[in-house]
Amino acid sequence: MATFWFASHNANKLAQLQNWATPLGWTIKAVPAAWYTQQPVENGQTYLANAQAKLAVIQPPAPVAVLTDDSGLELAVWPSRLGIHTRRELDRYAPPLSWNAYLLKQLQGEVRREATMVTTLALRLPDGRERSAVGRVTGTLATEELGDQSRGFDRIFWLPEQQATLAQLPLAQQRPLNQRSRALQQLAKQL
Repeated sequence: MATFWFASHNANKLAQLQNWATPLGWTIKAVPAAWYTQQPVENGQTYLANAQAKLAVIQPPAPVAVLTDDSGLELAVWPSRLGIHTRRELDRYAPPLSWNAYLLKQLQGEVRREATMVTTLALRLPDGRERSAVGRVTGTLATEELGDQSRGFDRIFWLPEQQATLAQLPLAQQRPLNQRSRALQQLAKQL
């Protein structure tokens, strides 16, 4: 079983990756705080640049596989507002637990609700080689939070084919649809 050390301060993201990695035979653990040489600066122009910036500040005491990500929500109605700037943009208006409420209020009455959730993973292998993968899921934003099977944007991310939000689907049904799971699947093909 391969072990990957994931660099993120987001416990929900870590838990989700752990769920998606298990069927691949992978174990995902949190990078210890002592491995950070500094806080990463996420000012890249792409998801990959931001994920690689996180990799650059992780220095484990021995060669291990380190995994980082950058994720974002892209909205058709705001083509340049969120995306790679999702966290920084939404932090200006609401704390993370209120992001969904903020978005729902801002988009009240809006008919253009198409959305894409994107995750880019960057992996540094113990021998120093790097790999990356992208996962996307496309849907629309719901008009209210629905579901409790997962958190974050999953509660407002409507999948027309399933007639449900991601958070309304059991984890087994989410696995092939979720952007992080898709990115992990793409990464697995490279290893």
